[in-house]
Amino acid sequence: MKRKIRWIQIGVGHDHALETLNAALALQEDFEVLGAVITEEDLRDYPEKAAAAAKLCKTLTIEQAEKLRPEAAAIETEDEYLAKYGVLCAKKGWHLHVDKPAATNAEDFAALLGAVRESGVALQTGYMYRYNPAICRAIEKIESGALGEKQSGYPPDYEEKLFNLIQKSCKEI
Repeated sequence: MKRKIRWIQIGVGHDHALETLNAALALQEDFEVLGAVITEEDLRDYPEKAAAAAKLCKTLTIEQAEKLRPEAAAIETEDEYLAKYGVLCAKKGWHLHVDKPAATNAEDFAALLGAVRESGVALQTGYMYRYNPAICRAIEKIESGALGEKQSGYPPDYEEKLFNLIQKSCKEI
């Protein structure tokens, strides 16, 4: 039997935090979802998301999560707290997925990288193409009309195909 990755999620404040949690729960053959840490910031700013997470899995404090010995954590807090919790988890030896932008300033990002290097854990960050300079120029050209009239549309089974592709990609990683 294949060994599962012991996984937790820290935070529900990020835009797609609940989707991340649902994705891990859907991949039960790969992940043992230990629970979701509901942070002080989540309780204060996102009580409805905290309640939704509690319906999906066990909710934990950082201290409770540590006793469960996770191997990896997905950090899904509001942007300003990503580096804080990333550093905390790296120092505990947990491999990380930190959502974008990973930190809101260079000092916090340097602290995150330092903690990752010191502990020897893996770090994966989300990446948003909308801030890539080439994408920004393309959007400017589209918005100005330089490339012609905007058109868009999706095939009828787009969402199902996209979900299946993402699920397959996650399994292969």
